Amino acid sequence: YYGQEYQGEYYFTVRIHKDNLRTKEKMLIQQYVPAQYFETEKFGKIDIQPEKERKFAFPYQILYMVLYVIPYLFYSNKKARDTEGAYSDVASLRWLKDDWVPPKIQIATFRKSGKVAKLDLIEAAFFLDYPVNKILTILASKLEESGVIQVTARDPLKIKVLQKTTNLRYHESAFLDAIKTDGSMNDAALKSMINQVVEKVSVQAWDCDLAATKAYYTEKFGAPSSEKPVDKEYNKGEYYDYLMDREFQRRRYYSDMEKGFVVYGESIRSYSAFVRSDACHSACYVHTACHDACHSACHSACHSACHSACHSACHSACVSGGAH
Repeated sequence: YYGQEYQGEYYFTVRIHKDNLRTKEKMLIQQYVPAQYFETEKFGKIDIQPEKERKFAFPYQILYMVLYVIPYLFYSNKKARDTEGAYSDVASLRWLKDDWVPPKIQIATFRKSGKVAKLDLIEAAFFLDYPVNKILTILASKLEESGVIQVTARDPLKIKVLQKTTNLRYHESAFLDAIKTDGSMNDAALKSMINQVVEKVSVQAWDCDLAATKAYYTEKFGAPSSEKPVDKEYNKGEYYDYLMDREFQRRRYYSDMEKGFVVYGESIRSYSAFVRSDACHSACYVHTACHDACHSACHSACHSACHSACHSACHSACVSGGAH
């Protein structure tokens, strides 16, 4: 044994050595040091007294447990009674579930049965789906007879604007705007004119009976001589004879002009084909006339009908308990 000095003090030191120690070999050490090497007086003495018996301690843990468990038992009991009462109420109202009939949604409409839209000859011809080249022929013939235009050639079709009066209808003015300086027709301008006719028909017929309107103007075109013409502005019976493919005095004149308009009517063909096209779809969502007449009315009708019916159905189901 030897001591190592440090700051005037000597510390007990033991050196243990073993030769040829293998990898991960345990080196257990057990050593006894004689008491003579320790000066125990400087540490003092410890009096060891026997352990006294513990007095009674209040069980606070049990108290805390009781304070937590009793309110939980009261709450669980109340919840169980409420659930039992709810099941009893459902059982007593089961007859509502068996007899309840869900309401039917009725969609309202602004169309009035039997009401006929007021259309002029050109609008009615479009509405009845006559070929566009036939309708353009009637329109050009009327303007020519009024001295507004002059058909200078029929093959190919050439038209000259003589004058522009202030009493022209909207589609007549649009037709004049579609005539180029060389006498040919502007296809894009003709489509714009048809857009205007579609808007006008939509505004005029938004609350009308479509079937009744078709039947009325079909009868007018079929028998123009027995009744008053559709529009005083187009009061020549031969217009109707031409549309109905009947024999009349100027049949060849109209036929030649119709052939000249075929090239411009190929991209449009008829009213129904134009309505299904992108051009008409864009017109319906851009122009305010169609939007105001159709969208607003349909939105109001559908909103009122759906809201009332759905509210009634949901309210009945929730109150009765028969449907969730």
